Amino acid sequence: MPEYLESYFAGYVVKHFLEKERCKTPPNPLTVYCLWADLSLKETQHSTHSLGKQGFVFKIDPSFQYLRGSRAHQTPIWPPPTLVDIPQGSTDLTASGLVLQGVEQNPRNVIMDWELLGSR
Repeated sequence: MPEYLESYFAGYVVKHFLEKERCKTPPNPLTVYCLWADLSLKETQHSTHSLGKQGFVFKIDPSFQYLRGSRAHQTPIWPPPTLVDIPQGSTDLTASGLVLQGVEQNPRNVIMDWELLGSR
């Protein structure tokens, strides 16, 4: 399973980064500025995005319709409008208040845990 090593090291890098940022005084809130995604092989065939068609990651916006998650529990990558209120067509999530809280991983995915700043 080639994805295992890739996801393990990606998760390790993010976890290590989070630990270092939390040790800073004052801790960095790790504000989410934008989201990037890559497409599955099947999705690249139907993509209208030039980078997506070539298999590269690209910055996404609220119009990005692809889903991620297990077959029974798939959700859009872009946060729902009830969670983030940004101008239509914008990719800038800075004002949304989303912050990176943690990361989990399994053999095929790196799952990032986000929260709204001040929601704890």
